[in-house]
Amino acid sequence: MMEDKIMENGIGFLSCDPEKWNSQLSYTAFEQWIKKEIKVRECCVFIKMMDGELEPICHCGNVRSAHSEGIQIHSESEKWDKTTHTTLTECSALGKINFLDEDTTIQPEYIRVASDYGDRKNIQRMERLLREFWGLKQPGLLISVIGGNKSFHAPHDICLHFQHGLLNAAKSTNGWIITSGQNEGVTKLVGDIIGRSIMTTKIYTIGVACWGKTWNNEMLLRKNNKFNEATNDYSTSSPEHGTTSLEPNHSHFFLVDDGIGNRTSGRGPLGTTHSNGVEIKFRGELEFLITKMYEKDGVPLPMICIMLEGGPQSIEMALNSLRMGQPLVVIKGSGRAADIVCTAVEMACFKEDFADGEFVTRGVISDEGHIRDIKDMLEACYSKYSDPSLMDKLLKNVVEIASFKKQITVYKIDGPEPLDFAILSSLMKSIGESAARMRQLKLAITWGHEKVAKELIFEKQDYKFRPDELNSLLMFSIINRRVDFIRLLLEFGADLKNFLTAPSLTKLYNILPKNSGAFRLLKRYDRAICLRDIGELMEMIMEGTFHSFLTQEKYNQDMGDDERFDNPYDLMMVYSALIDAPDMAKFFWENSRTPIATSLVAHKIFLFLDKMEATWARIDEEMTEKLETSAREFERLACGLMTMCYHNYDKPDWVQILIVPLKEWGGLNLFDLATIIDAKNFIAHVAYQSYLTDLWMGQLKPTINSGR
Repeated sequence: MMEDKIMENGIGFLSCDPEKWNSQLSYTAFEQWIKKEIKVRECCVFIKMMDGELEPICHCGNVRSAHSEGIQIHSESEKWDKTTHTTLTECSALGKINFLDEDTTIQPEYIRVASDYGDRKNIQRMERLLREFWGLKQPGLLISVIGGNKSFHAPHDICLHFQHGLLNAAKSTNGWIITSGQNEGVTKLVGDIIGRSIMTTKIYTIGVACWGKTWNNEMLLRKNNKFNEATNDYSTSSPEHGTTSLEPNHSHFFLVDDGIGNRTSGRGPLGTTHSNGVEIKFRGELEFLITKMYEKDGVPLPMICIMLEGGPQSIEMALNSLRMGQPLVVIKGSGRAADIVCTAVEMACFKEDFADGEFVTRGVISDEGHIRDIKDMLEACYSKYSDPSLMDKLLKNVVEIASFKKQITVYKIDGPEPLDFAILSSLMKSIGESAARMRQLKLAITWGHEKVAKELIFEKQDYKFRPDELNSLLMFSIINRRVDFIRLLLEFGADLKNFLTAPSLTKLYNILPKNSGAFRLLKRYDRAICLRDIGELMEMIMEGTFHSFLTQEKYNQDMGDDERFDNPYDLMMVYSALIDAPDMAKFFWENSRTPIATSLVAHKIFLFLDKMEATWARIDEEMTEKLETSAREFERLACGLMTMCYHNYDKPDWVQILIVPLKEWGGLNLFDLATIIDAKNFIAHVAYQSYLTDLWMGQLKPTINSGR
């Protein structure tokens, strides 16, 4: 299942290099597809606006020579209109970027696309680009970051808190991050922390920027009309007024083109303006597309929006995200838009309305004084905007944002929880139907936040999980080695005996971690692993003195779900030990019906894996130390339990514990197991030695299984 592969480490940035295209989409097919499906918008009628330093400038913002040859030239008296004076033409900018004046090893992929694709129908074309050409791997979460750019002034401590929380959230979920792509403000904060972590973690960070406002965009144009010259040098230095350079630590860029330039090839400012937020609409549709691309069981990919500081566009983007049903985390104290939204949300009171045939709870700001306070804050923050209609629109948008109070989390950096915890909590609050609940819970398991799941899913939600849902969550928790979640699921109704069927145990052994001892021991089989293979492996580890019930012929084939086991905890302990997961092995050991024998078997498995490390020629001192420590710990547990029996029971009783045959372990008893395993500390135990002395003195008969 794709869901189970979310936690694969090492997301790599795939390149546009021609030699790599063969594994995704053939170069020829890709070129043909781009030429046919992806267009840019360019001016097709030159109408002079002003004289430049070297040549006249069109109302589109570009000099005469930047237009195509043979372009129509109309009278200066004609009003230039983007709708009629621009046209869709073949994509002229894509490939990857080599940043000339930035200290980065990343060469991001990029493409210039027409703003026309910013609608629900046309945005679908970007799916093939994301999947086949760029080859992006499935995310576990989509994080949309919004906030201030040129006028960004958030406190330093809040910026640091934001950076580390965002990084932790993205790392632990294989999350993708969406930003404005600009090398300033909140996006620069995102790029800086991604860049500093690039040696240990690679995170897809996608910038959606306006082509016409991108500084030095002519450096990104296709050279000599060739697609295969895919790398373009790019300088971020000294962007002119009205433009911004691209942030160098992103992995991908969409440069959205509305047909309007912004400068005269770097020779002077212009008055031409772009359609308001031309890239914002495209970005919203792209985010929606990504959530649908990776939906599972009809549930879209989880997405969250994070707001840090911000201007008028941040308010608009936050509202658009909320309207799409996405949760919003607003960082209080970061300034401007974020603080205005926090204030509005805190002012709003919940009110239940009847709409569309059902009762809906919304946040309502009914106090006129509160409305005036919000308006005063807006005017104080955005006084440079003199348009009264803009202020009215902003006020209306903020009030509507407050109506989504249930979807909004106001985060304070001096609170008790880290930002990544707040992000997950916000996602959990947005859970609706069963399928969404399951997907969010798996995200919590991946993230490792057992506390969030317990508080928001199991304790506060009026929902009873079905057995198949609990089994699915148990499988996911075991695969991700989340002991706290395994314990939580069993506490809230999961049944390990119901979960552990022959098919489910077989599945676990067929999706082993590739760095585990079990994978190395079983990879000699050039086929799917069956349970009989596991029985034979255990007999090999026990050096032929142990007969595993899994070696029965019936375990050499696929079995039905009705095949269950009497000793599920022992079987899961063996599985955990074989994948080098001592914490999980200890949890299952705690629930074993034969804890002393089970701990001795675990001791033997870890010793065997430690011995095999040298055979595999893996020079990994840390792994060797881990295996040796685990072996000692399980032998210590066996000795501790035996000591308790020795001191709390009469001699006939603790002798019986030593010699009673254990069907779970091939009919062997503890005396036999300790001898076979050569558990030196257990053999040296006073109970073992006392029983051995009695044997030597002839006071006791050897047990039926003792052969020594």
